[in-house]
Amino acid sequence: GKKNQFVTVCDDMLKSIANTYALDDFQLPEWNIPELYPWSDWTFAINQIVSNCFNFCFNLFDTPDAKYQVFNFHNPSEPWRGAFAMQRKIYQYFHERIIHAQDFAPHVKSAEAMQHFFADLTQIPFPELRYECGRDFVSSLEEIYDGNPMNLLESAIRGDGHTRTFRAFDQGEGLIDLLTKDFSCAYGEDIQKFEGELLRFNKRPQLVALLLHGRASRQGSALPIFSDIEEIGAIADYEVPRGFRAAGILTYSPELAFFVNNWKPLEEGSAMEVEIRMATVFACYRMLLAINQVREEHHTLPIHMGHLDYWLWYWGRKAPGRPHLVRTSAY
Repeated sequence: GKKNQFVTVCDDMLKSIANTYALDDFQLPEWNIPELYPWSDWTFAINQIVSNCFNFCFNLFDTPDAKYQVFNFHNPSEPWRGAFAMQRKIYQYFHERIIHAQDFAPHVKSAEAMQHFFADLTQIPFPELRYECGRDFVSSLEEIYDGNPMNLLESAIRGDGHTRTFRAFDQGEGLIDLLTKDFSCAYGEDIQKFEGELLRFNKRPQLVALLLHGRASRQGSALPIFSDIEEIGAIADYEVPRGFRAAGILTYSPELAFFVNNWKPLEEGSAMEVEIRMATVFACYRMLLAINQVREEHHTLPIHMGHLDYWLWYWGRKAPGRPHLVRTSAY
């Protein structure tokens, strides 16, 4: 097919950066930040099932370079931003409680109720999109899982006793399978077309699995690990391509660069947006392969997407330049 019109990937730069950092200590985050995440492992898992319904689109489109913010009691000069801000509001309401459908139902009665739930230093963007996702999550959880997210989690566990593991994919019955199948709006298939091909991104359900696997890797964790963690794909969000672009791995056409540089939103599903996400996934895979090739040559254990995604996400958040803006619930 035709070449990309708006985004190109520099393989030489990608390999150079992979070689530079390949032997770094890629930490798998355990997600145990106080005031953001529950300490109890199972409560954390349920918290993530709930919170990632809303884990998208935190940039304030009408305020250049601004993000959704929540007050930080421990450091008022450094408010929580973006996804951390969203996590803070959910923890602020529920703390260590296991969240059932009936607990969250009052907050998804309307877009106004959703906006009120997340209101803080700023209003959260697109409360109507979050209302749609939250309403779908609550109603589907009640209908399919008796309102209890533990029933959803248990459905994705295989084995017994000390050999229990999560499955992300398992002939339609792994955790990612169930999230995309049973919660059509909250977690439904994120499919885009490019040159006649169907591309499945599914950022938020994949992220749930990576987050749970990270907490499960904590010493003494009660959570099972994912036995198929290597099958979980790249997380196509807006921070990772920002880092890739700053590093020279991704190059945008003048037309696309104008939109991104000037804080102008792209249309969801447009060629520009799909090319950014497609190039991001491609670059993530190429970088993972390149890093692991170097690590194998040095007899060092390989990493998986859970390690790389966190590294790239943190790198992207600190990178100069701007992320691309899209009105979407996908990421």
